[in-house]
Amino acid sequence: MKAEPMSADQPSRSNAFSSISQPARVALIGAGTARIADALREALSANTVVECLEGCRGLLNPTPGRGWDLILLDVAEGGDRLAVAAGAARRANPRVALLLLASGDSLDTMRTALKLRCDDLLLMPMDCGELAQRLQAALARSLAARLADEKLALLEGVCERLLADRDELARKVGGLCGDLASAHERSSEQATIAGRVGELRALLSQETERESTVRTAMQYLLSVTGPMNTAVFLPTADGSWTLAGYAREDTPRNRLTVEMDEFRARWCGELAGAPAVVRVEGVVTNPQWQPLAALLPGRDIIGWSCPSPERAEAILIGFRATQRPFDAAAIEVLDALREVIGCALQRLDRIHRRARPTWPAGASDCNEAGD
Repeated sequence: MKAEPMSADQPSRSNAFSSISQPARVALIGAGTARIADALREALSANTVVECLEGCRGLLNPTPGRGWDLILLDVAEGGDRLAVAAGAARRANPRVALLLLASGDSLDTMRTALKLRCDDLLLMPMDCGELAQRLQAALARSLAARLADEKLALLEGVCERLLADRDELARKVGGLCGDLASAHERSSEQATIAGRVGELRALLSQETERESTVRTAMQYLLSVTGPMNTAVFLPTADGSWTLAGYAREDTPRNRLTVEMDEFRARWCGELAGAPAVVRVEGVVTNPQWQPLAALLPGRDIIGWSCPSPERAEAILIGFRATQRPFDAAAIEVLDALREVIGCALQRLDRIHRRARPTWPAGASDCNEAGD
């Protein structure tokens, strides 16, 4: 696998830690430390910057950056001023190494070292090699502690990004699972609808009369929707509609004379042009169907045509109490069955037309021939 070059905004792992990529910084405070500055620069490694500061004020105004890694303090500067300066240095770098330089191990010197929480006490005079060795050891501990802190901070940042990525991935996976569940449910619904279509087509293919076809279709539709009052209208030769059947649930046919006339005169024509099942319930937003809702108040109404490639072969209107509204899934099944019923009725019409005898033009019957 070919390695991709690292972009400028993505530093290498070694450069990600300032304790490794930047020189170590050593500050010398006091006249006693200034006298050994040149010797320390020669004794310490080349990757170490040694600076002499003018008293404790240099620590109170730190330069921009990561702060000091080691500070060598002269006890002659005074304990109180050194304490303030040491506090400022530790705020800039909590892992800074503080070393106290003194000319003797007096009680005041020991008290100052404890107060400053110094990492080491250097008693002068001291061999330059030993001094450099002790400074190197303190500096190594400071850099190691700072490096550990930087690694921990980097690890915390990586963990936060991983947690954010995990949450984002979980959200996406949850969305995908929801989509898959919806797709599976939809495919199951489509399979159920396809099974219903095939079943009704097989039942209607066995019928040879329009009346039995209408009756079988009504019985099957009631198995889909549940009980309802259902009226079936068929077209006549002059283009009007006639009531061909009525299935009762709670309203007798003789109590719906006006409504059936209104269905036949107006609403069959309206429903014949509807592209899908029309449902009228409660407050109707479409003004086209408001009069139909007013015709049967307190009823949940559905109406649909059974189309064939040539025309609407039948109109069905069903209604029942609004306390038992029609289910949306059942309406979807009805919408898929409309064309099955229409094509079955069209097939019977074609069969009956072919079965009727036709006489050549000008032919006479037997009685006329006998005369």
